[in-house]
Amino acid sequence: AGFRSYQGNDPLMVIASAGDNVIGLQRVQGELMVGPKTTKVTIFDDASPPTGTTDKRAAVLFNDGFSPGAPPPNHISFLSARTNDAMVDYLSPLLPLAKGLGVPLLDFDKYAASRDSVVTGERTIPIIARFFESSAR
Repeated sequence: AGFRSYQGNDPLMVIASAGDNVIGLQRVQGELMVGPKTTKVTIFDDASPPTGTTDKRAAVLFNDGFSPGAPPPNHISFLSARTNDAMVDYLSPLLPLAKGLGVPLLDFDKYAASRDSVVTGERTIPIIARFFESSAR
């Protein structure tokens, strides 16, 4: 499970966050380094990466949150807010029990506190859309 280096030369877009406790940012950075040496991966290491990149292989790594004092996006932040809110509402009564039993929470507990899917989408969807537009040419 999780991100593994991609050995092909097709277009590649990786978006990762320091707030993801399921697939850690260090793991993603390590996998990007062992990818194919013939095709460079442009890494944008900034909370506000350029949305107009035309790089065919790029990674956007979020180290910070999108507002002062906010944590970086977590594993769940990248999904739809409506879906996340429904899952959190449904799972919230079980989170303390799961945490007490040591069951992996997949960042549902963090998302319950941050509820940051909308702002995460506002930042990532334009990046993804432009990547697909430039890759389609």
